[in-house]
Amino acid sequence: MFVFAKGKPMVANIPIDCPNVKAGVRVTRSYAPGNSLDGSRHPASVRVKEIADFGKRGPIWRSATECGSDIGHPVTFSYTLASDHIIAGQTPAA
Repeated sequence: MFVFAKGKPMVANIPIDCPNVKAGVRVTRSYAPGNSLDGSRHPASVRVKEIADFGKRGPIWRSATECGSDIGHPVTFSYTLASDHIIAGQTPAA
């Protein structure tokens, strides 16, 4: 499904429901030393992060089709895919 709109989207709430293969693993990333804006040097830094249990969906969203419904069209749009697209385009309630 393509969504055509004028300009950039204001909101993109991509569902976070895909299980991560390496959930719970601690990842270490090191950053090289460099120059600050004022010209002074800053030392190398190390960041340790734990991978979450679930991650964002990718660009292809798979869902079951509703083959049993007889609406006279060969390609039916599943309710779950439609509701996911609506949720992804809304601002979360505060």
